[in-house]
Amino acid sequence: MAVMKINNDKDYITGKSKYKDPNALKNVYQYMIDQKNTGKSKKVQNHYIGGSHVDLSDPAGSMEEVAKKYHKDRGVRLKHIIVSFAEQDNVTAHMIASAAEEMSQRIGQLYQNFYVVHEDRRSPHIHMMMNTVSHVNGYKYHPQTDKSWLSEIGADCMDELGVYSFRVYGR
Repeated sequence: MAVMKINNDKDYITGKSKYKDPNALKNVYQYMIDQKNTGKSKKVQNHYIGGSHVDLSDPAGSMEEVAKKYHKDRGVRLKHIIVSFAEQDNVTAHMIASAAEEMSQRIGQLYQNFYVVHEDRRSPHIHMMMNTVSHVNGYKYHPQTDKSWLSEIGADCMDELGVYSFRVYGR
């Protein structure tokens, strides 16, 4: 079963807001690419990296520009989406990268995004960060109304991958 987790805006342990600080985009990007000390990532081995409407060399900067353009460079800055798979789904990192690219292009019709496929565990998984400010019209993502839109995109992409059991957590 594939699971899509849309990370919540609050830290479960501390109760503090997440993803609101000015460095949130850069911090999540750094976590995703995991190149802090060596310049090489243990998590992103085959360079399955992509995105939509961002400069892949500086996706956080691209997202900042859009937020500033629409004067919405405060509040929740991003959505961190994780899609993981069970071993019995029998998917490879290459297959998952194709699904991630499809998700990225569909989400990219409204929101900038950047994704990587992590291969540091038995089963590869997708990490995606999505700007909460639309590059099309400057509207902010609203979890109550837009979660089903994201869920449908995820489910469609998993169907195309051949993974028919899918669950979404978070907002």
